[in-house]
Amino acid sequence: MGGVVASQEYELQLQLALLRTVAAVLRSEPNANLEPIHREILAVDSSINALPSQERPILTLASRLGWSPIETDFVWVTVALATEPRMLVHARALDTSASQGMSISLYSRIAYLDAAASQALGRAMQVDRPLPRSGLVVSVPGIWLPTSAPWSPVPQLLDYLLEEEQTERFPVGMTLTVPPFSIVLDDAQRDALATIHSTLQCAGMLLVLHGAEGSGRRSAIAQASERPILTLDISRLDGSQTALDHGLTTLFREASLRNAIAVIVAPEELSGDAQDVRLRQLGQRIDESGTPVVVITKAHGIDVRSMRPTIRVAWNTPSVEARLTLWRELAGDFDSIDHSELAQRYRIGAGAVVKAVASARSITAKGLVDALTTAEIIAGVRHNTEDGEPQPAEHAHRKQHQQGVEPFPHPHCLRIRD
Repeated sequence: MGGVVASQEYELQLQLALLRTVAAVLRSEPNANLEPIHREILAVDSSINALPSQERPILTLASRLGWSPIETDFVWVTVALATEPRMLVHARALDTSASQGMSISLYSRIAYLDAAASQALGRAMQVDRPLPRSGLVVSVPGIWLPTSAPWSPVPQLLDYLLEEEQTERFPVGMTLTVPPFSIVLDDAQRDALATIHSTLQCAGMLLVLHGAEGSGRRSAIAQASERPILTLDISRLDGSQTALDHGLTTLFREASLRNAIAVIVAPEELSGDAQDVRLRQLGQRIDESGTPVVVITKAHGIDVRSMRPTIRVAWNTPSVEARLTLWRELAGDFDSIDHSELAQRYRIGAGAVVKAVASARSITAKGLVDALTTAEIIAGVRHNTEDGEPQPAEHAHRKQHQQGVEPFPHPHCLRIRD
């Protein structure tokens, strides 16, 4: 259920927007008596200001995204036009295109703005400014002057304003990861984590994290940011420009609402002569976003075509000692598990270990306190490999040699998606 204060403000803001729109219509009529409606406007506005500010979702969102008071008010009036049917009747008397959405010019009449305030709002609604970059209000496609372009809210914004429960179901390719309680790191990873943490403090930076699949790259980002991370895996999209654009738009919008880090995995899927246009599309969307952005790749030195200042961080697989601790903590310190064998055999990080253990418990129908065996965990690991089965040691070694990369220290090491 939505919060009581959030619901109260929602109703009051819609009522306020309706009253202000009626007042704007009356101002165009000769000898109209505006005093009664002005009293109603002041009463509703007073009720809104009396609500506890810490329980008003819009104020939290506006503070986090850098919206000015006039931009915040524009959002409310835009929401009202989209959700209050009575308002449209009066808004169309002011602007015949009101059925398309809220324009800057229409809002200026409703809010009775002076020249300076109107011009400030016009600048605030340019594509490079915080409100449009959030993706929470969208401009209707068409040929419009900037001041006449209609804007409308996305449904997710309405859910947020009412504090409705946000669904954890995301479009194909997108997942939500919450920060782990702790992760085991070696010295090199601790140094990398410090750089990741400092980079994520600035929303205008781009962090490119290079490392092997299964090495714990997403877990590291979540740990460094201490915030949820929303991940879009490009390799899971259908390969079209439309799918990529939809995925990126959704990613950045949801990241804005959830105060999350936007993470893009596998940009190397977009490289190549035939698909280079999608790589440029990725860079453009990153530049337009107002949220911190991390790109995770296994391709060293990839250029994602972004104009943002970029920090590149190498993320190595955990050392044997760190992997040993990981297996003990995440699989359980049971005598039935040869933690040393697992640490030597699999060069994987926390995320891959968690998946392997979860798969092992599912296969064996064992609970969280039940002891697993080494063989059961190995089966869990195999279910999370890229092809479902480990390659024979000699085949894996030969393939790595042919590709010009160093073979893993242990012949049975597997690459596992993190």
